[in-house]
Amino acid sequence: MFQQEPLAQCDGTSISIFTPSRECNGGFDPDSWPFEVTCLSCSPATTTSIDSADVSIVFNGSQPGNWIFGIEDGCEDKMLCRDSVLLHLKTLCNSVEAKLIDRFICDNGSVSDRYLSMENGFFTLLDGNDNVLSTNSTGIFQVADSGYYKVILLMPDCGTYEAAGNIGY
Repeated sequence: MFQQEPLAQCDGTSISIFTPSRECNGGFDPDSWPFEVTCLSCSPATTTSIDSADVSIVFNGSQPGNWIFGIEDGCEDKMLCRDSVLLHLKTLCNSVEAKLIDRFICDNGSVSDRYLSMENGFFTLLDGNDNVLSTNSTGIFQVADSGYYKVILLMPDCGTYEAAGNIGY
């Protein structure tokens, strides 16, 4: 129903949301408008009405991981969307790439991800026994053997994130 615009700082306090075109009843329906988007995590709660497709709106007041939106459209669809910041691992045969993402999940099942800047991030690769294998600032690691690995990301001013998975299986 909506998507976040990309490239945000993990310690930013605003979000831009893009509203794509919307259809009711299996085809274009002018009654699908307006969208009412309420930022429930903003203080005070802020509602914006959108009357057409392909519009960006900006809300201020929370950092990634703390956003909550209530959305209602002219099709009488209602949903609640929340975000979380997590470290996502892309594993290949002999490598792993870690990316910090802000993931919105809405109660209608839709999922929207955006990559967050990892500037000044410090990554650590550990094996299944928590032994440090490598560190870098890119989040891309080569591994010699198949197995279970963990990546930890330390982001100044934003926190520590970790993710684990099997590589080479």
